[in-house]
Amino acid sequence: MIMVSGYHWSMARLWDHHHPKRWINDPANNHMYEAHHYFDGGTGYYGRSYNSAVAFWGSQGY
Repeated sequence: MIMVSGYHWSMARLWDHHHPKRWINDPANNHMYEAHHYFDGGTGYYGRSYNSAVAFWGSQGY
């Protein structure tokens, strides 16, 4: 399996914006694109626990 990272921190929330189409041609079809989700709101500071951040950002539609 080849894991392919995206651009712009591979942020899942903006994946479609930054990655409008697939860019890997793998004849074996043995790859997966890798996205990440950040629970800090883009600040770089995590002032909440993981559970609190998940609850907050989930209520914001993320």
